[in-house]
Amino acid sequence: MATDRVDLVIRKEGEQWCLFTADGSRKLGCHDTEADAKAQEAAVKAHEAMQRGISGSATILICLSDINASGDFQILNNGDVVKSIPLTDVGEDFINGGRKFSVTPELIDQAIKNFEASDKAPLPVTIGHTEDSAAPAAGWINDIFRGEDGRPWGKLLFFKDTWAGITAGKWKFFSAEFYPVDVNQKGEEIGFRFDGGAILNKPFFPIRVDQSRHGGAGASRSNASPTAAPAARRQTP
Repeated sequence: MATDRVDLVIRKEGEQWCLFTADGSRKLGCHDTEADAKAQEAAVKAHEAMQRGISGSATILICLSDINASGDFQILNNGDVVKSIPLTDVGEDFINGGRKFSVTPELIDQAIKNFEASDKAPLPVTIGHTEDSAAPAAGWINDIFRGEDGRPWGKLLFFKDTWAGITAGKWKFFSAEFYPVDVNQKGEEIGFRFDGGAILNKPFFPIRVDQSRHGGAGASRSNASPTAAPAARRQTP
């Protein structure tokens, strides 16, 4: 359930540093050092952000990639497949889960910056969206970059068995998971951040990909239909 932002303040009481709500109605804890009080403040803010759906389990989901329509792919010696696909569309006033958000060029730059700041740690791709941190990966997002069409693209590694299921028609879409406004471990806002993705058959809204417009490496050129606006925006639980 979403919650309103709560302003906090740290006050010294005797020999301790205490964290209060700004209106003074609640004391959230006291500590021997100001640093410990600030650490609690950061933790409270991070938890609050998760409850607002800015980060955490309320990841906003968006899907636009017909996996089989977005360019060339490379088959590795072990049978795994490397393929670049768009991660989100670009626009404003998307609505999902009752929340409105935008995906702007500036936010895409933020997302790429945050990915690079993590030393490009691979992001998991699962079968269907899940909150289980131990769920087996079906692949990985190994890079994020801006395509020639202005959208963020991901360089994905699909495991051999996953790719076999895709080519057999078991799964049709890729759905990115991201936080429009994420926070770091200190509770500081770091902006837009991708968190992974899922292979599924019931996307938020499907959009056909024009292969000739994307910026993926080794992209094929074709006469695929231009990107079409969705007939309806599907709410993803």
